[in-house]
Amino acid sequence: MFTGKLTRTEMMHEHPAELALIENGQNNSLPPLKVLRHRQQLFFPAALVFTVAFSFGIIKFANLETTAITTIPQGETAQVFVPVTPTPRPSPTPPPTFEPGAEVGAMTWDGYFIGLFRNRCSSCHGVTKVGGLSLSTYQDALTGGITGPAVIPNDPDNSVLVQKQSLGDHPGQLTIDELEQVISWILAGAPVR
Repeated sequence: MFTGKLTRTEMMHEHPAELALIENGQNNSLPPLKVLRHRQQLFFPAALVFTVAFSFGIIKFANLETTAITTIPQGETAQVFVPVTPTPRPSPTPPPTFEPGAEVGAMTWDGYFIGLFRNRCSSCHGVTKVGGLSLSTYQDALTGGITGPAVIPNDPDNSVLVQKQSLGDHPGQLTIDELEQVISWILAGAPVR
């Protein structure tokens, strides 16, 4: 197959009818010279036309096509002015001041709830004050946000903090035990210390 020649055994297996014609002298594989010349007169000009056309098409496609380049808008060449300004940083929260002789109770703002609210709520209700509410200080919790005071001493039912947490779908959701501790703290008057 690769040499263009077959042995007699291979011809017997693959082309027995053609082998029989060759052996009888009936198979003349070349057409008459007149037919061959006529075929060449048609083939060579057609091959030349197709070769030129395809070559031109390939060159045009490879070199003259610009739609991929022209569709991208030209970039700005103007110089950009960016002044160097310091980034404002939030001022640190001052530590709570204690009166001499005053002790901090366990269930008070300073003793427990400031830490609870910093851990659970400060990412939204700290410096960013989502909804206008900050729970960073005791006074901020009493002041509240857009919907009202977060903590109303002795009135957990009207405290926005308890109302929002009781729904159970708040992003900084307190556990049931923590919410019960907040309610008990508010019922006790929401003491600071």
